[in-house]
Amino acid sequence: MAGSSELAEILGITFQDTARCGPARGDFDHWDLELRGGLMGCVRLLMAVEEHGGGKQLLKFRVWPRYSRIGLALTLLFAALSAGAAWNDAWLACAILDAIAFLFLLVAFRNALRAMAAAIRVLKPLHIGKK
Repeated sequence: MAGSSELAEILGITFQDTARCGPARGDFDHWDLELRGGLMGCVRLLMAVEEHGGGKQLLKFRVWPRYSRIGLALTLLFAALSAGAAWNDAWLACAILDAIAFLFLLVAFRNALRAMAAAIRVLKPLHIGKK
């Protein structure tokens, strides 16, 4: 029977084959593993093990995306600069700055999506249906 900490170590080793992986940094974090999809996006994984009779266990996972503060700050910075350019009727600068902000947003979303795909690729084979 694998406990939650042993399962976290096993999954961490498995995830390292597909994505950059790190454990929770502190004892009071609300997640067990972090999978990096790039510099601007990652997913965090929380797992629980429920013990059932007869040597059976139910594994529960929750995976959610997380975006880097730097990536979001850069997106907001370029969006604010674009708004300033629009305020001053500099439409070409507004369009260029909007495009840059949108590209930062797309990169963050793509990085989180890449990490989510890695998590699903590893966790999907663990799903065993009803017999």
